[in-house]
Amino acid sequence: MMISKEEKIVLNLGKWLLLLLAFLILVFYFYNFYSTTVLTRESMAQFGDYFGGVLNPILGFATVSLLVWSIQVQLRELKLTRRELEQSTFANQKQAESLHKQVGLYEKKETLDSVKKELDMLNRRLNELLEIKMKIDKGGRLASFTLNEAFFNNSDDIKDQISSQLKQGLNASSSVLITLEKELELISNEFMFYFTKLVHLKEYEFSVVKLNRLVFQYRKIVEFGFLSVLQANYLAQYVSGLMSTLPDLKDEYLNKMKVESSSESNEIFNIINARQ
Repeated sequence: MMISKEEKIVLNLGKWLLLLLAFLILVFYFYNFYSTTVLTRESMAQFGDYFGGVLNPILGFATVSLLVWSIQVQLRELKLTRRELEQSTFANQKQAESLHKQVGLYEKKETLDSVKKELDMLNRRLNELLEIKMKIDKGGRLASFTLNEAFFNNSDDIKDQISSQLKQGLNASSSVLITLEKELELISNEFMFYFTKLVHLKEYEFSVVKLNRLVFQYRKIVEFGFLSVLQANYLAQYVSGLMSTLPDLKDEYLNKMKVESSSESNEIFNIINARQ
């Protein structure tokens, strides 16, 4: 039982008051009623009756008072214990929430790192495909080029020659073209899968930056005819839908990139419609 310093002082004072009261009762008795120096059975009986009759009610009152005080102390201790338990429970809840949050952040970081790693691998695969050497007939002689070089060549003649000759299999085997188309289609599907994961992780800024570059490359791929109409339409719909669902970003440059990506997807739609 926990007793405060003030309560200890009161208890000690009460104890000494009871002893003093008993002593005063004895003094009062012997001074007023005790008339002989010889102790007899009769005098001892009278003294016992007097002492018990006077002191017992006082001791009974003191006992009841101590009982009430003890109950109050126990109730106070129970209240303090309950408060401590509530505080401990609240602290444990906060700790559990903090640990849960840390685990969530760790899992998000692990997932994000994994997605970024996969996107980097896809970018390398795409760049390797776009760096494959191909040939076209330029005025009776063969000229080598890569798709990246063709994409950034502003000559319409070059673009027409590449699209025409490669599709007809004049300077590249049909199996190479089929493999290229399938690989580009597969990469585009995987890109869309991982960009969806990024959006679920609320990595909007990173998604916009990466997707802006990708949709530009695939717009060129569609323009040169290296992606099926069905896949090109699917990709354009995905980009358009994703950009419309993303919230406004704090950086104006990133918002501008969102608009550019939407414009690129519209360009893909226009290219598809022009071919049909």
